[in-house]
Amino acid sequence: MADNTQHHLSSCLPEGLTFVRTLGTSPLSEVLLVRNQEGLLFALKVMRASVAEDERIVERWNREAQTLIELQHSHLVRCYGACTVGERPALILEYISGGTLREELENGPISWEKACRYGVQISRALECLHRHGAIHRDVKPHNVLLHPEHGAVLADLGLVLREEDPTLTSHGAALGSPAYMSPEQSRNPSDVYAQTDIYSLGATLYHAIAGRPPFVGKGVGEVLHRLLHEEPRPLGNDVPSSLQKVISVAMSKDEEQRYDRARSMGSDLGRVLLGDKPRLRTLHHGQRLRKRWFATSGIVAAAILIYSLAPMMKSVADSKVDTTDSNTVGRDTRDADAASQEKTYSGKADPATSSPGVVFAEWIYKDASLFYWYVQNRKLHAAERLLIDIESRTCKNSAADFDDNRKKWITEAKVQIRAAAEGLAAVAFNLLEHASSDAQRAASNRVYDAVAFNDLVNKLWRAANVDINQLSLAAGHPDVKERLAIVKDRLEQLRQQSCEDLRDKIIADTRSLLLAGNFADANLQFESLPEDFVANDLLAGRYVEQARVLKNMYDRFNTYFHEKIGQEVRLAANYGSDLVGAITVDENDNYQIHYRGQANVYLQLLDLDAAKVLKRLGSYSNFELAQLLYFQGRLEQALEKMKFFTADQPEKAQWWVEKWLLPGK
Repeated sequence: MADNTQHHLSSCLPEGLTFVRTLGTSPLSEVLLVRNQEGLLFALKVMRASVAEDERIVERWNREAQTLIELQHSHLVRCYGACTVGERPALILEYISGGTLREELENGPISWEKACRYGVQISRALECLHRHGAIHRDVKPHNVLLHPEHGAVLADLGLVLREEDPTLTSHGAALGSPAYMSPEQSRNPSDVYAQTDIYSLGATLYHAIAGRPPFVGKGVGEVLHRLLHEEPRPLGNDVPSSLQKVISVAMSKDEEQRYDRARSMGSDLGRVLLGDKPRLRTLHHGQRLRKRWFATSGIVAAAILIYSLAPMMKSVADSKVDTTDSNTVGRDTRDADAASQEKTYSGKADPATSSPGVVFAEWIYKDASLFYWYVQNRKLHAAERLLIDIESRTCKNSAADFDDNRKKWITEAKVQIRAAAEGLAAVAFNLLEHASSDAQRAASNRVYDAVAFNDLVNKLWRAANVDINQLSLAAGHPDVKERLAIVKDRLEQLRQQSCEDLRDKIIADTRSLLLAGNFADANLQFESLPEDFVANDLLAGRYVEQARVLKNMYDRFNTYFHEKIGQEVRLAANYGSDLVGAITVDENDNYQIHYRGQANVYLQLLDLDAAKVLKRLGSYSNFELAQLLYFQGRLEQALEKMKFFTADQPEKAQWWVEKWLLPGK
């Protein structure tokens, strides 16, 4: 339960963070609400001292930090870094003010529509995790945070298992929550995969709609027994049958009958919301679909060929029984290179006595097996080279229909290469789409990195055994590289537009700050623009330089008066009179002059004679003086000083002169 009392770790917080209140506790951690110096709120997750010496728990903790930092997704809680609090490991996490789904369910079940929307959002988070080789293992209402803008956000990745990690869980260890645990996870928590999370998401949605977990009991043992041997009670009649089917597939006790991936489940939940029929694409069904193009290029293709050459193949088989000359039947497939280099072949079959096509069937038999192996394993260049070799090779004692059969086989083989190429490209395009969806959000937030995106796409392709270099434009294959270039160009344009929009907003927002002399605040806003954008965008570069110049003068101004505290000075005001008195500072660090010993007058850079105050601050340029004069409202003097600056940098000086002379500027 959250509270507002002072926490015992308050004095141990990292510099710049202050304790606000306790958000919650668990057997492993305490979560505190903290505020930084800018007033931003964060959730500080601190490991309990009682478990900090357990190496496995610390390892899982470190893995959570690594996973959160690596994966940036709007429906995964964000991690801004790791630290220590009182010598305990801690994570600085995104603070989400909407509470958890579990807290919302304390008031009763939610509508099936809202549950669907939450399910779509969490499925996207799981898809992101699974695509990067991570399994959550503890999806439940307690770990679903409700963001006021993004909706459902998946949190608590302490049990996440990465493919590259050693298994940290011993057989039978109790990880995860029994009420939402899949059957296979209850039997062996180490044996988990994407379908484990899909089951838990289904159980979470069931709870959200029914107002209770799918299986309840007097203890963990009874819950696990029901989980393994019973089906959950049907949801009410007010829940669409299509949604009940989606949850039923997600919670199937047979993992192969669950959804093949989180994205498929999310898509079906979206269809339910639109009133469409869900596709219910299961792992078993998905495996068959993924094998379809292999089957097309292998089994189906072979079936077509064998069907057309069935009489020939039968004759070949019969002739093998009668013959003792094994050297006359094809080549040894173990020596593929020699087979592909052989240019002639003397067939065993007698063209005068063999069935139609038997000579070609015997001639192509070994090469066909090798060809289909190449196609099935996406070795398209090798398949094409073998096909060219087959086209150029001759056969002695060939039958009259030999050439016709060879042309027919080659035509079908080219179709198989084309189908394999399109299948390979389809996988590449699908993975590219996955990567680009996350990159679009990054580009919209101006954090898109073209090199990192390119590396991610290639990493996904390698993981899926996708070698786009096997695709040949000369052969008319899909151009994946061009699509990648188009996607990267669009992402660059999206980032550029986002930067330009932010630039224009900052320019408009900071004008009032600059006119009021709040140079530090104005400069801080301009610092949110990416440096590479500022370096390549003329408008951004000009205004950022202006803000930095004014901020530099402001800092020098403060430094000068800090050194003069308590001393008598005479300052020329920009309205003509002099300010005489001792320099003081108030409780907010604002400088004042005790004017003639009678009253305190605040000192503002814009209130002083520009040339004289800059001279007091040290050397200055005509450009600096012109900028200060402009914001003091002395346009004619500012233009005059900028003209003096023309000798140094005429292009820059002319740009500012034209900008200042525009109406309203």
